[in-house]
Amino acid sequence: MGVDTENIRTRPAPLDAANHFFSSDEALALSALPTAMQHDRFFQYWTLKESYIKARGMGLSIPLDQFGFDFSQDDRIAISMHPQLNDQPSRWHFWQFRLGADYMVAVCAERSAHTKQQLFLKKIIPLSGEEVLDYMPLRESA
Repeated sequence: MGVDTENIRTRPAPLDAANHFFSSDEALALSALPTAMQHDRFFQYWTLKESYIKARGMGLSIPLDQFGFDFSQDDRIAISMHPQLNDQPSRWHFWQFRLGADYMVAVCAERSAHTKQQLFLKKIIPLSGEEVLDYMPLRESA
């Protein structure tokens, strides 16, 4: 499992990095958006990429431009992978959501053939208690 969280309010999106680190399709889709939407979309791509490389346990040894995400279906995440990665998109399940207005979060988990995967978020205060948080994903993979 891999998780990435970014504070998208305190950090400007380094949009020029998309041309160097994103797949060509992602960079084109990002630049085609209205300027006002590019900041959020950058972090949507970035958190998904980070969650995937963390789930693989290989970090930045995986070239970020060799896999890409597609948001052409509003509430779905599709991933494509270069054959060099020696991986299959069907192996992974992704969720993406916001925690409040400030945080973009992505989770990547290896699929289980025997169970439908679900994601539960909990707020835990050590020695005090915990509660399940209600959240609505921005999108998730099929």
